[in-house]
Amino acid sequence: MDTEKRLADLLAFVASDGRVCPRPMEWQDFWKMLPQARRTASGFTPAPPLVLSAWHGSSDEAKAARLREHILWAAERGRLDAADRFLRSLPVEAWHHSEPSKPNY
Repeated sequence: MDTEKRLADLLAFVASDGRVCPRPMEWQDFWKMLPQARRTASGFTPAPPLVLSAWHGSSDEAKAARLREHILWAAERGRLDAADRFLRSLPVEAWHHSEPSKPNY
């Protein structure tokens, strides 16, 4: 399967079943595994996950968009397979969902 198809499949997976993003601890772990993630003079590259105080001040749409940025970052740097394995390995309870019937952090 080519990279574009695998990327599209992963993006569809993370948006399915009401998923928004991993819970804060799991998302922080995912961000730490991103290649070339680092502090810069103006902040962090890529931008960090919306956790800690940013969690409650961010909409589900903003959280989902930031997760997408992280997945694209990984894909652009040859780490799509690792990102895919990590995100698909998370149990349903490790995800923040937009649907009230699903786990919501």
